[in-house]
Amino acid sequence: SDFILGVVVKVDTERGTVALRHTAIAHLYLPAATTTFRYFHPSDVARIKIGDSVRFRADRFDGGLRLLSILPTGQSTGR
Repeated sequence: SDFILGVVVKVDTERGTVALRHTAIAHLYLPAATTTFRYFHPSDVARIKIGDSVRFRADRFDGGLRLLSILPTGQSTGR
């Protein structure tokens, strides 16, 4: 699937989740919104911080939303 554009809103390392404000995600039937995704490994989010613009891939696993990959775009909103 294609990369989705978003901005990091929150990273919760205790829960293993990241909240992303994103554009619409057609294959997940999600409108543009802020959505919380689970990630597999702490290294997945080690290079991102709140306010970073990112490109990411996500899908549904076991009834939940999972982050498959995430890359900073090199831009930040400055927060």
